[in-house]
Amino acid sequence: MRAIHTNPKRHARAYSSAVRAEYAAQTRERILEAVIEQLQASEELSLPRAALRAGVSVPTVYRHFPTKQALIEALTECVDQKLTLTAVPTDVDDFDRFVPKLFAVFDQNEKLVRARRVARLLKDIHAATQRRRATAIIQAMRSVTRRLDPLDARRACAIVRTLVSGNAWEMMHDSFDLSGPEAGEAVAWAIRVLVAELRRDPGSMKRGAIARTGGE
Repeated sequence: MRAIHTNPKRHARAYSSAVRAEYAAQTRERILEAVIEQLQASEELSLPRAALRAGVSVPTVYRHFPTKQALIEALTECVDQKLTLTAVPTDVDDFDRFVPKLFAVFDQNEKLVRARRVARLLKDIHAATQRRRATAIIQAMRSVTRRLDPLDARRACAIVRTLVSGNAWEMMHDSFDLSGPEAGEAVAWAIRVLVAELRRDPGSMKRGAIARTGGE
């Protein structure tokens, strides 16, 4: 049988490369966590302070995030993953289970949810997340809105988008002392009622608007 020879140096290089890649990924994660902690504390972004929190040098921060836009994009993805905002169902009928779980995650990350609307940098992240969430909800609502006229379709999606939000969670938490799951169940019920009515009668929203204005 022919002997199989391995190259120890090649294996050593491959191992070293994998270790460096893992270390770089861990460093990147530490920097993002440090920035998020800073913003949760209602501090304006300071890269030197973020570097200190992460235990790295300022040049290392810039090596991972050479521009503000690169940092915002990475933070947006990181925040979305923390808040499970990347898991929006593709079908509105699945919101019954999704929304209570989402609002429970908001409970667990209260400082981050509130900071997104206050810290200047997180406002940019919040705006990017809003656009992505709106797109996801429009997609999830297609089975309902395809029977509506364009204006009513936008209204229906806007209602769902308003309900499935950190703002709704915050108001229900602060004004009515509801836990995340309790608020989420209420929102899921409201969405379920809206969807059922629009499926039963696609013109109900338009007729309701006409009745209120006294039009024909």
